[in-house]
Amino acid sequence: TDYCRGDTVIEYVVDDNCVVGNKPYACPNGCSDGACRRENPEEPQDMQYEPIKGNKNSKIKIVGFLGYQCPFSKRNWETMNRLLDRFGNDVSFEYRHFPLSFHKIAFETGVAGECVLANSNEYSFFKYTDYLMKHTGQLTENDLIRYANNIGVNIRDCLDDEKFMPEVLH
Repeated sequence: TDYCRGDTVIEYVVDDNCVVGNKPYACPNGCSDGACRRENPEEPQDMQYEPIKGNKNSKIKIVGFLGYQCPFSKRNWETMNRLLDRFGNDVSFEYRHFPLSFHKIAFETGVAGECVLANSNEYSFFKYTDYLMKHTGQLTENDLIRYANNIGVNIRDCLDDEKFMPEVLH
């Protein structure tokens, strides 16, 4: 749930016990009853696009909630890649961001991943994700920009763009 004061979200809560973020971002349609107001409340809310690695039509679909700065996410990412290698077209993996507020640049790395996805494709996103997971805990903002440039994606201008925050904090 998004909670907001005025027209700005102040924190994003995953469940009653776990606050995963507190970086404010604007609610484009203002707030109502403490939550961001949808543009057209009569329309069903669309599921946001999430990158999928593997066969999109597989019978086994695994959804992973990972943070680029989390050592446990790094281990889960390695396990997912082994499962994809072992089971091929029988399995797919959907990546969802789960940045934890106590990791130094968790939100920035999530936004960087969304910038790569928005400016390229899933292949580049997962190549970027492989790099970030390999360097979990050691990344700086300059590393995020430099590696995106190495795979041919310029993310410098979108790192501060608030439009990616809901994707990272969903």
